Amino acid sequence: MHYNGVLLKTYDDYLRLAFDKNPSIPERNDFLILGLHKLLWESYKIGEGHQVTTLSYKEEEFKKTLLLS
Repeated sequence: MHYNGVLLKTYDDYLRLAFDKNPSIPERNDFLILGLHKLLWESYKIGEGHQVTTLSYKEEEFKKTLLLS
């Protein structure tokens, strides 16, 4: 996508336009939505398949907590 002759490639490009202080930027919300979409797409590597992020727990502490409950 181009804006004022500049090719927008990354989520940062879109978000900079969405939050720019210039009041004459049309469809500002569209840039925000596209920027967030690209951010999520890149962060979770959706193009490579679904990626699951997990938290790791300290197993021993977790077991002790269960026993004390």
